[in-house]
Amino acid sequence: MHTFKKAALLIPVALFDLQGGLYNVYNPSKPYPFAQPATLYYLFVALHLLSTLLPLPVWTLLYALRIKRRPRPSWSSTQCFVWRRRRNDSVEQLAKGFVGIYAQGGSYLHFSAHESSATSAIPCHLMKLGCFDSIYSVEYPLLPAPFPAALQDIAAVFVRLIQLGIPADRIILTGDSTRGNIILALARWIRDEGLLRQPAGVLLLPPWCDPSHSFRTSSKCFNPHPHPSDYLTDHPPAYRHNVQSFLGGHRPQSFLRHPYISPPASPVPDGSFKSIPPVFVQYGDAERLEESIVQLVAALRQVEVSA
Repeated sequence: MHTFKKAALLIPVALFDLQGGLYNVYNPSKPYPFAQPATLYYLFVALHLLSTLLPLPVWTLLYALRIKRRPRPSWSSTQCFVWRRRRNDSVEQLAKGFVGIYAQGGSYLHFSAHESSATSAIPCHLMKLGCFDSIYSVEYPLLPAPFPAALQDIAAVFVRLIQLGIPADRIILTGDSTRGNIILALARWIRDEGLLRQPAGVLLLPPWCDPSHSFRTSSKCFNPHPHPSDYLTDHPPAYRHNVQSFLGGHRPQSFLRHPYISPPASPVPDGSFKSIPPVFVQYGDAERLEESIVQLVAALRQVEVSA
């Protein structure tokens, strides 16, 4: 066994040597006619590989060999072994274009700011279209965290961007579905507090802006579905549970009509949307939320907000 190990170790030397050339046959009884720099070279390479591979965590090998186990689908094989930290763009670069703050939808229960989440396709597509130079997707708290936990976290991101020196008139607030009302509430909170400059605009895609259901067209169903083509379905018991969690368990049901929660709740208080930045609202005529969105747009235009 010892002889086999010795012969196996010297096979590369028998095949090639930098000074002695090629050896046809290895004879252990004869001394080496020359020094063996190739041996040192091979040993150096072997030690270098071992010193590189042995400290690696096991998960790096698993990520490299099994694609499905990688934390992010976009990771390449190189990223499994190399930890890269991307530097954020400088304030001077961000100030040249628009910076977005994005809050994903999900009925206060689902989805995440992680790139593997389905809702992350929206900010990714906006970046591909060149609408923004940078988008900050906020990982806000979901239920059972009550209102205004999500609003406070998104507001903290806006304040932080201002502290970094990014002008407010280069920031656009973007909200999808259930976070449309929170984004609109943030714009109104900035206006009401008067401590910060208003952002450049608000982008709502399409917003669930009336959790109070003040526009129910029928009394036969707790949550009517006027457009059967919409993928949203009726789950009254689950909705009531979500509402109680959203209210924190101690606020009355009437709190859902708060202007920060249900902006277009009928009747709309005077001055609700006065002096807020321009608002772009995207929706379709087959939307389940169409009625409340139409009312929201009408209320915005009533006070001459660009919508």
